[in-house]
Amino acid sequence: MFPRYDAYLALTAVIGTGLFAGGLRLPVWRRYAGALAAALAFAVGFLVYFRVLGLDPRYYYGKTLHLLLVVLLIGAGAVLLLRPLPARAAAARRSCSAPVVLARVLVALCLVAATAGIAGLPRGGGIFAQPFGPRSTTWSAAWWSGLLERPRQADVTARALAQAPVRDGQVTVVVSDHRREGYLETLFLATLQGTHGASAPAFYNLPLAEPARAAAVVERERRPIRFLATGPEAAAVVERLLAERPELRSRVTLELLR
Repeated sequence: MFPRYDAYLALTAVIGTGLFAGGLRLPVWRRYAGALAAALAFAVGFLVYFRVLGLDPRYYYGKTLHLLLVVLLIGAGAVLLLRPLPARAAAARRSCSAPVVLARVLVALCLVAATAGIAGLPRGGGIFAQPFGPRSTTWSAAWWSGLLERPRQADVTARALAQAPVRDGQVTVVVSDHRREGYLETLFLATLQGTHGASAPAFYNLPLAEPARAAAVVERERRPIRFLATGPEAAAVVERLLAERPELRSRVTLELLR
């Protein structure tokens, strides 16, 4: 599912309030507006490009939205610096010129849009709402409620980190009898060990379940491989693979995770 855009609308409206209230008179805010426009164009262009190709842009499109969100948060954090000083505010109230009236109208519209976005009126769910299965919540609420807890993957990753330090020229791959967990634990381990880039062939674009996953790893990765099995069933997968292909023993080792 695509993300909800309430937060983006709210943040954009708050920043627009600052820009219309006088921020565009300052060079630093004009440069910021250019950066914001570039981030927005990147996200929209990415979405349009994949739509034209007939492909699902969901995952990588989400990454472009992360960039846009960071740029928006920077602007929202700095917008209070644009608040008018009391003397300037009094002078502005005495002015009734057309540009001032137009600026006030634009600021009011931005504030209304921000309020609507924060309240979740356009699509429901409130600011930063995310779809989780049949319901919608926020990332913070999901974390607090335990919805995002993955205790088994966390435990395996911590034990693997302690048992299998990095060895030059060798790739460590976790083998699990639970679908997708071997992939996740291998990815987490490589990230924590700082070997993510070098180890990428061992976990990306491969089957997510055994025994197909282990067989695909030895075909893709030509360097020495250390398989860490999370249990006897997972170890049996690698043992069968080595029995069927004994030539792999020269570069493939198997350890049972303690």
